[in-house]
Amino acid sequence: MQSIRLLSSWRPVATRAASRGAGCWRRPIFQGIGTRPAGSIYAVEEAEERTLEAIRIISPELTSRQRKKLKAAIAEEGRMEELAKSLKASSKSMVFSVDVEKYESGNEILEVGVAVYVPHTPTILAYHFIVSDNLHLSNGRFVKDNRHKFLYGESIHIPLKSLQYVLARYFSSLRELFDSCTLVGHSIQNDIAWLNTIDLHIPRDTPVLDIADVWMARYNQATVQTSSLKKMLTALEITAPAPHNGGNDAYHTLKVALEMMEIYVDLSLRVNGEV
Repeated sequence: MQSIRLLSSWRPVATRAASRGAGCWRRPIFQGIGTRPAGSIYAVEEAEERTLEAIRIISPELTSRQRKKLKAAIAEEGRMEELAKSLKASSKSMVFSVDVEKYESGNEILEVGVAVYVPHTPTILAYHFIVSDNLHLSNGRFVKDNRHKFLYGESIHIPLKSLQYVLARYFSSLRELFDSCTLVGHSIQNDIAWLNTIDLHIPRDTPVLDIADVWMARYNQATVQTSSLKKMLTALEITAPAPHNGGNDAYHTLKVALEMMEIYVDLSLRVNGEV
């Protein structure tokens, strides 16, 4: 049987590429996925079986539930690899992130951040919407209230009903402009669920990628635990002030995803209109 190396072999290269302002990643080796025709259902099934077997051998202490969780995370990492290839090869593919900040003592949405990366452009475009209906509600007990500390442009104060319309139109326009639009996020299913509560739905056929799962597959296979966005940013040496601001977190989430895919963008920070 061929040897199998899981993605735990991934590690940040110690020497960072200063000229690109980002870390470099070693390429993964994932062998022994079977000899049937690539892309066939049999090849996929064999790959999954071998993945589970490799997990059992390398981490026998994991429970069945943890093994399944890790297998799903490894599959997510594979999807990130495919997304990276698509973004590097085609100008008709794009990726965007969404971050929702809700009231810590209720279910009201306070902010929504959106960040967009289009291939062959040097920067990430970020947008920050503050729900004007809920300005009387503030966080601060469990998470910081950084609602008014958006670093990448001007915040937009908008009623909830108008926000629903604006974002729905915006997401629709992205799908019209690009052949492929992928949503990335950190524990993104939570953000999607919160958007659903205000009747704002990401189209079901939109590819969704969770960087928390990919990070687990690369670095946390032994514990099968997710890492916070803050820990990821620290590991990648990305400066990320004013967290828990929807716009900032959307930007930083997308920046982490792009760096994990070895796609480098301008890291210039614009704070209060100054570089």
